[in-house]
Amino acid sequence: MDLKQFVEMCNKCDYKVEENPDPRDSAYELAKDFEAFISWEEKSNKIITDFSKDDYEELLSKMDLEPDNDRKENLGFYKCLRKREIKRDQFKDGYEFLWDKEIKAKVNVWAPFNDGILSQKWHVLVSLLAFLDTAANDNYFLSSGGNKKWSYCKQVIDITVAYDDCRPNKNQNGKEIPCTWIDYSRDEFRHRRRFPSIPMNQWLQKAIQGV
Repeated sequence: MDLKQFVEMCNKCDYKVEENPDPRDSAYELAKDFEAFISWEEKSNKIITDFSKDDYEELLSKMDLEPDNDRKENLGFYKCLRKREIKRDQFKDGYEFLWDKEIKAKVNVWAPFNDGILSQKWHVLVSLLAFLDTAANDNYFLSSGGNKKWSYCKQVIDITVAYDDCRPNKNQNGKEIPCTWIDYSRDEFRHRRRFPSIPMNQWLQKAIQGV
């Protein structure tokens, strides 16, 4: 399905997973960092857009966060989103894609958790798609601390959730879970990337079923 069809399918899915993924899951780490960044801004009455990436190590230390490379990039992504909003409310009702501004993910960018559980809708639409969209299209991404390696997805051609052409994941009960593929254009050529997260793909199976 194309990006618009995929996002519309995800928008309709209200299924909530019951457990958090492994704490080392990159989407979970990003979500926890978002919570920490928002909390620090509110408590300090400062905004992260006032800081350059040269300040990130000191800034993260002030937040009592380990300033590793992944967290610095998470901060850079957060900074890009803050730069694109007029006020915090802008992303509460959805994320407007730079790939196509007529496509909107109906998810609160600033609320990655539901009652302490990572929202897999947020995982799919924000930590995956909005991140790739920002990396490919936001001029501030690199100067905000993002890595050039993520800017590959210039246009989404097709998104597939299937067992085809992949080694299916297995959950803790041994049940096979399909993987998600994104076909994208880069330098006028078509490429494909696999996204194997088990919780994300379990959630997407519910979205396909219309839950």
